[in-house]
Amino acid sequence: MKGVFGLISLLLSLAVVGFLVKKQFASTQQIVPSLEASTTGGSQTAASSPGAPGEQSKQLQQQFKQAVQDALQQPRTVPEEK
Repeated sequence: MKGVFGLISLLLSLAVVGFLVKKQFASTQQIVPSLEASTTGGSQTAASSPGAPGEQSKQLQQQFKQAVQDALQQPRTVPEEK
């Protein structure tokens, strides 16, 4: 009898965790399209096509690479020795 209650409580807790995970995934899927629309200015461009994640990834990589290059081009300040 003790084992049956343990099994039922385990299944109930698994169902609650599954429901919460499903709810979390649903909320993140709703946020991504709104971010994508705001980056394109709301216009229908190639970024709203099914290949959008690949394009967005390439764009982020290029932005990161440019930021690193800009940071490397800045001269370092050398403290004066007394």
